[in-house]
Amino acid sequence: MKTSLSITIFFICVSFTCLSQTFVDTLKQDIQKYARVSIVKKDLAALKDDRHYVSVYETEYDFGAKTLNCQFSYDKFWYTLVGHFKNDSIFSIELSKRIEDSDITVYNSVFQFLDTALAMKHLTKHNSYYSTNKKLPDFFSQKFDRFSYSCGFVGQTPESMINCLSIIKSRDKEQLISIATSVNPTDRAYGVFGLFILEKLGIKLTESELKIIRLNQKSSAEAYSCSGCILGSQPLNSLLDNRSLKWYYDWYKRTGKQY
Repeated sequence: MKTSLSITIFFICVSFTCLSQTFVDTLKQDIQKYARVSIVKKDLAALKDDRHYVSVYETEYDFGAKTLNCQFSYDKFWYTLVGHFKNDSIFSIELSKRIEDSDITVYNSVFQFLDTALAMKHLTKHNSYYSTNKKLPDFFSQKFDRFSYSCGFVGQTPESMINCLSIIKSRDKEQLISIATSVNPTDRAYGVFGLFILEKLGIKLTESELKIIRLNQKSSAEAYSCSGCILGSQPLNSLLDNRSLKWYYDWYKRTGKQY
């Protein structure tokens, strides 16, 4: 009789645990346990089958790696999931939750995962290529959300570009160099844009600083971008080619100086 009662209590406890287990909890646990993109995609597919909004796409990253970009709705909130992986192994990923606060939209980080061994292997290549000294926390320090110089929603200049223009206005070349050598390709697009504008404004760039621009112009890594109110991704070697940089400067002379 005692054994039967114990088993009954055990199953009741398991039942309550299952009921309290949210999708976000499951996602976090699977990332911590498996660190595999295929498992994350299976979780998101199950959420989509349950009639939630789910968007998943991959872009080229650096040195053979890729970026996983996801958005999904759950429990009346919007979430973003951005990670970097090679083959099926995740070396960094972050889950953020969108919060509306006094008409201001912010994304609060609710979970971060970092495989230090894989991340350091990637970071060593990055630091060698760009002659930098980035650290592991830089995987989670993205400054800009999408690259665009003039579109944005309803024809407005995006907030990210306005923030970059404020750095240009302050002539902060060191900050732009740091951004142009970021671990994140979208940040690098803004950094190169800023350095190019500074040079056009008469601020001399050293050979090593010009090299940063050229290295990014050779990169096939894809920045999250906006063009003609179409959100997507574009490789840096196209986004930052000489013709595009000229367009950006022409736009800056017409409009950018207003900010």
